[in-house]
Order: sequence, then C-alpha cells, then structure tokens
Amino acid sequence: MARLLARLERQAADLWREHPPRIHHAKKRVIFERAGGVERIPRGSLVVSQWAPSEEATVGAMVSVESVAGPFRYEALRDRFVWHVNFADTYLFAFYGGPAFAQDEIQVAEHPILASVRGWLDSGAVTIPALTRTTNGPAPILVRNVERWCAIDTNPQLARPFGIYGRQLSRASDEAVAQGVMRLDEGPLSNVIAMVAPQGMGRYSSDQIRDILDTAVTSFVAAKEESGAARVRIHTGHWGTGAFGGDRVLMAAAQIVAARCAGVDELVYHSLDEAAVQAFENGRAVAETIAIGASIEEVVALLEAREFYWGRSDGN
Repeated sequence: MARLLARLERQAADLWREHPPRIHHAKKRVIFERAGGVERIPRGSLVVSQWAPSEEATVGAMVSVESVAGPFRYEALRDRFVWHVNFADTYLFAFYGGPAFAQDEIQVAEHPILASVRGWLDSGAVTIPALTRTTNGPAPILVRNVERWCAIDTNPQLARPFGIYGRQLSRASDEAVAQGVMRLDEGPLSNVIAMVAPQGMGRYSSDQIRDILDTAVTSFVAAKEESGAARVRIHTGHWGTGAFGGDRVLMAAAQIVAARCAGVDELVYHSLDEAAVQAFENGRAVAETIAIGASIEEVVALLEAREFYWGRSDGN
C-alpha cells in the first residue's frame, strides 16, 4: 500500500546552520523572533522519508474517529505515536517565508526547522526532492522528531475581530501578531505528514477521487511504518478544502476510508466552525457505508456515484 522511496536522517542543529529559514515577510519575522529566531538552536535528530503508492489496498474495519473543534494542539502521549497532517502544496513548505498564512504556513511557523528541511531537500544534494507529488503521482513526505518552538493563536485580542489567519496576517499590527505567539521551550517533538490534495472544478472524476485515496492511504500507511509497533494516532482536518476548493464531505470520507485501509488506530479530525463539523459528520456517515474488504476501485465507484462537486478557493 506504500513503498519507501528514501529515508534520510540529520541532526536538527546541523541542518539549521546549513539551511537557516529565509523569511521575507515582516509579520512572519515577528513570529520567528518571538519563537527564538536564528540564534536559537533546534534539538534532536530529524528523520525524513518519502513514499509512493504500491499494491492495491482494501478497506479494513472502522477505526476510532474523534471530532475536535479547533486547530491542532500537538498533545504528547506516551503510549501512542502521534502524527499531524500538513496540508501541503506540491512544493514542500514552499510559502513559509511569504505572506501566506494558512494551515501549511502556520505549521512551519510553529516548527521553524521545517523551513530548513525544505532548504535541504531543495538543494538537490539529497535523494528526496522538495516535492510531495512527482510525475509518477503522490509522493508524501514524512518528518519525525520536529521541535515545536511556539504555539500560535490566530485570533489574539489585539487582532479581533479579523484575526491573523490567511490574508489577515498582513493587515494586523506587529503587536497583534506578537500577542498571538507563545514561545515553547523543551516541548514535545512533533511528527508531520506532508501530503498534497489535487485541484479541480466541476464534478469530481473517478481519477481525482482515486488520486485522493491513493495519497491518503500512502501517507497513513507510511505513518504506520514509521511508528514501529506503537499505536498510531493521526491528527488531520479539512485537507484540500481551503485554497484548493475541495469538497469537505468527500475529503472527510476519503481520509476515514484511508485510515481504515492503513489500519490506523485513531484518527482525530479537526474542524474550525460548525459547518465544518457537520461536513465531517456527513463524511463519516459516508465512510461507514463502505464495506470491509472493499477494494479501492470499489470505493472510487461508490464515491463517484454520490456526485461530489468542487467548490471555490477560500483565497488563503
């Protein structure tokens, strides 16, 4: 269900010195400095791996699925290997230094060493390119042992009622942005799954649905493989439904089915508003109709028959 393409390991401190973050946007620099800046040295040893789809998957039993209102909190659990999905672009962590400030960029701002990972992979000196999709299809990238330097509140008091999410970051004052950043010292290490969703318009085609499932299944199986014998807990949310305009119900259903295929122990699904919660619940209901033992081709046909349609980009 997932084939390892390459795995690399580097000391975070070495990577930081060789490929320091390149942050051009003034408000992003405020966040970076609040988190510690370039003088702070990250700890730990990073493990970066890239994966591709392999043999056909089949749907397993229903897994534990939890609905959570709010963004990722990156909890540490001793008895589980915890992963958090990065709603990636094809170009890994590509927009961390500019004005964009959606899920991908917020995650990098909280984990600045991910910017160094991008610089390293983009240098061309290693076997993993800074791409989450190649000409051969989905190629998700997983990064283990990522130090989280800060927690970002996208709705700090000084930025209300607009907050600092997305395009609002550029409009907020430096003081408002700084208020939303809480520095963390010696916090737990995060594990990140960078996977890119497709883009489209009109009615979803079978090829697009297949691509979504292949990407999610490959990513979740890879997380299982990278976790050893530990129980696996994956945090995700409305992947591919913001800037890419994907259908929330379909993307929820597809990720739950992917977790069933991968044998993930726990899936935690984050929503930021009531409409998103309802879309998730509708997606869960769809996923629960898929029979144990169904092939991916059968799942594609069942989802295509429901006639999902692409929405519009939210501009973030």
